[in-house]
Amino acid sequence: MGQLFSSSKDERHRDLASTFTEYFKKFNTGNKIIPQETIDSIELSLTKGNIQEANSSITDAVKKIDSTPLNVAVTGESGAGKSALINALRGVGHEDKDAAEIGVVETTMKRHPYKHPNIPNVVIWDLPGIGTTNFPPKDYLEKMKFHEYDFFIIVSATRFKKNDIDLAKAISIMKKDFYFVRTKVDSDLNNEKEFKPRTFNREKVLQQIRTSCVKTFQENNIDEPPIFLISNRNLSDYDFPFLMDKVMSVLPEYKRYNFMLSLPHITDTAIERKQQSLKQRIWLEAFTTDLLSFIPSLTFFMGSDVETLEKSLNFYRTVFGVDDASLQSLAKDWGMSVDQLKAKMKSPNVFETTKKETNVYVKELYYLKLYFVDMVTDDANALLKEISHPYLHTHTHTICTYSSSYTPPNEDHGYLESSFTAYFKTIATENKIVSQETINLIEFHLKRGNIYGANSVINATLKNIDDIPINIAVTGESGAGKSSFINAVRGVGHEDEGAAEVGIVETTMERTPYKHPKIKTLTLWDMPGIGTIKFPPKDYLEKMKFQEYDFFIIISATRFTKLELDLAKAIRFMGKNYYFVRTKVDIDLDNEKKSKPRTFDRKKVLQQIQSYCENTFRQNNMDAPQIFLISNNDLSSYDFPVLMDTLTMDIPNEKRHNLMFSLPNITETAIDRKHKSMQQLIWLEAFKAGILANVPVASILRDDVKKLKEKLIHYRNLFGVDDESLAFMAKDFQMPVGQLKKLIKSPDLLETKEEETLEGKLLKYLKTSLSANGGLLGLDLYFLKDFYLQFYFIDAITEDAKVLLQATCSNKLVQTQPTHSY
Repeated sequence: MGQLFSSSKDERHRDLASTFTEYFKKFNTGNKIIPQETIDSIELSLTKGNIQEANSSITDAVKKIDSTPLNVAVTGESGAGKSALINALRGVGHEDKDAAEIGVVETTMKRHPYKHPNIPNVVIWDLPGIGTTNFPPKDYLEKMKFHEYDFFIIVSATRFKKNDIDLAKAISIMKKDFYFVRTKVDSDLNNEKEFKPRTFNREKVLQQIRTSCVKTFQENNIDEPPIFLISNRNLSDYDFPFLMDKVMSVLPEYKRYNFMLSLPHITDTAIERKQQSLKQRIWLEAFTTDLLSFIPSLTFFMGSDVETLEKSLNFYRTVFGVDDASLQSLAKDWGMSVDQLKAKMKSPNVFETTKKETNVYVKELYYLKLYFVDMVTDDANALLKEISHPYLHTHTHTICTYSSSYTPPNEDHGYLESSFTAYFKTIATENKIVSQETINLIEFHLKRGNIYGANSVINATLKNIDDIPINIAVTGESGAGKSSFINAVRGVGHEDEGAAEVGIVETTMERTPYKHPKIKTLTLWDMPGIGTIKFPPKDYLEKMKFQEYDFFIIISATRFTKLELDLAKAIRFMGKNYYFVRTKVDIDLDNEKKSKPRTFDRKKVLQQIQSYCENTFRQNNMDAPQIFLISNNDLSSYDFPVLMDTLTMDIPNEKRHNLMFSLPNITETAIDRKHKSMQQLIWLEAFKAGILANVPVASILRDDVKKLKEKLIHYRNLFGVDDESLAFMAKDFQMPVGQLKKLIKSPDLLETKEEETLEGKLLKYLKTSLSANGGLLGLDLYFLKDFYLQFYFIDAITEDAKVLLQATCSNKLVQTQPTHSY
């Protein structure tokens, strides 16, 4: 730039061409803000001495730099994080004025332009999610006016969807550039680390996501676009800086300047590139001024100059995020005063003067602008280094609630009424494991003295309870958390043998049965995600054999899609029950709390999700099913206990017992219901035995002891207080198994001291049980002694399960929620 102000005008003109060209040689092709053709044309005019033409070309170039609009379309499926990305790109908070609306329900109902708050020529378009009930794919492109945008960012989360591929194909046909952005990788990494702590590898997980994206494009015969893994919460991590660089390198030169100035400062490189863009524009403006007039290198600082420079400095400070408004926001976020921030910076004090200061000699106006840009760049870098992650991370803790005392069941285990029916009258309808028709049939036989007929019905009932299969289909879109839900219900960790495979890429490629590890008659079927490339909706129902299941659980996350409604309609048409489960509400709440800290209301957010789901069904002329909001990471919170109760009430009675024992012990109510269910089973077995023989209670035989040991082991296993479960808990709690066993009774029920025999100990238990329960249990028949002891065992194990539940929820033993459910 020094050659611009040489003393001889003729010499200056001879040097202008080479000076102009040499200046732009310093910049990489991807960083230049005017095209090479324009540079060559100006150089040619200068070489020929056509100063007016060169000046006109430069003036036009500066005008284009300032005024050329840039339209960026952000598209993809609903709930992928499009609006959050737009706010991050614009540098506005989710609660700020004019922010793109984000939320736990579908918020973008029409294409919406968002001008950058500082660079109004940059417009980012928030397009509604493709594939929702309001925007089916068939007319999406036309409604969204795809031809109007400079380039597209397809935003996806969790899994690839057919809609993503269709979007990519349509944009490719239009010969437009697009970039595939995979959001929420921070959540993916957190989930993988929590689900698979022993094998977690951060780089391996990221590479797995990237490879899956590339492979999907290749399998669909699409040249894979640039793929970027990002987190909207923290743009400086992962691939966002590479996305910025890529877009800059392919944008037309006149659009680069405003685009570069619009981006947030997340790296030193980003700040430096912004500095280079501003310097090029200033240099062009200075060059064209010098072409037409000689300006001395030193001059008095005039009033108009001060106004111009102040306006320029304020613009630069705004562009670099070191203006007063930005500093106030940063000071609030970082818990420090604005003055403390300003103390680390130079630019806020440039125009502050003392009373003694008057006119001073300064360098020419454009040199000062360049100096200001350097100064503001230094300030931006100082702030970036001061706090490398300017995001406040709040940690939420799951609070488990439980009652402090245990109230024994209301059923009278002593002297029941003289009829079979009387016993089941004491049990609530939703807890009965025998149908009313079966109860009536047994009573019918007993009234007529047909003991063997009654016994035959009871035998068949017990066999049904033990052997009848239960098939539950878990379906929904890919990435909604189906496999995680299955593992949570089965009480297995994601890294355990036999676990349903979870991951950040599509893992379920065919319907897969998962038997419950303790209840072998229960099978949960993990269905591939509907709407993926491999499983389009048209033949999904037939391939998945929908007629074979007892009921369906439709898993959804983030937003409703048309595919989920189609699933619900198909299941209803088949006359089957289904339940709509909205997963990941813990992540929704966490995102809402972080993005809207001032207005966050937990209950309001959950109600918003619930209402959105219900209204979507109604708007599509469907009766809303029961809707449950859950977290696979913490079943005891939110609606999972209500879902458990609903499932056990709706399923046929004979299937209820095994379904109940397949569910984890996440509340005292769940444990109590297991207790009541097991009591009924024991009572039926005892009643059957008592019908045919009256056996005295005075002695305990060797065979009795063997059976009781087997029963105790079986009950401990069902209630999750067996040795294997205790070993898992001890590992999660980081404490010895022996310390856990001290909290509970059942492991020691059959252990004896030197001075007593096992038979003697059992007789003491029997005496205690008979005393507590009154001896006779109905129809003037003595129940067999071992059944009394089984009741005693169940009571003790139920108390143990509650003690362990309290231990799980107590911060005295654990700081984090255990991996396994018990």
